[in-house]
Amino acid sequence: MVPFYQYKLLDSSECQAYVDYFNDFHNIIDVQWNFPTNERKHTMIQIDTDHELHSKVDQRLKELHNEISDMLGIPYTPKSRIFNIFINKYAEGEFVNWHLDRFQYQRNDMNIKQPTNPRLYNISVNLNTEYTGGELLLRNKTVVPVPTREIGISTSFAMKTPHKVNKIKSGARYSLVTWVYDDNDPSYYDGVPTDWKVGDEWEAYK
Repeated sequence: MVPFYQYKLLDSSECQAYVDYFNDFHNIIDVQWNFPTNERKHTMIQIDTDHELHSKVDQRLKELHNEISDMLGIPYTPKSRIFNIFINKYAEGEFVNWHLDRFQYQRNDMNIKQPTNPRLYNISVNLNTEYTGGELLLRNKTVVPVPTREIGISTSFAMKTPHKVNKIKSGARYSLVTWVYDDNDPSYYDGVPTDWKVGDEWEAYK
């Protein structure tokens, strides 16, 4: 079984809007400094949760959640959500080595109680094609290269899937990355500070 599912999430003009958002953003994170073990080297930004570019992806993933879960063989949960959406830029020579993402939501401040929503699957969306190298690879007993770079195509895979991005040979690779979480159990939020409460969905937990 192929360990991923691909589908159209954004059209080309929408993808350009995300690239422009990155290039207009001033608080760019150099993730190399956060991973001293040479796991990765690239830059990234987080899309403001109040921005229409965030809500667009959020809404489309909610509409596709049942389909994606079915194609990946993941038990369907009636309620899902995303917390953060990131745009990554890989310049020449940049990369991400083999790794697994965390299996639940957390932020950097470990002294504050956090939601425990389990992540269900990854989202990686191609935003441009003007680069060489930078292939997305998955590992499921054998190494599986993701076959398409078509703009706006999203690749989803289960959280247990190791993955990497090969080193960029030329140009710059832009991608949108987020995760879909189970949001069906209010107890995920027990004791969590109010600054975690995003949007009207929180009303259901009061």
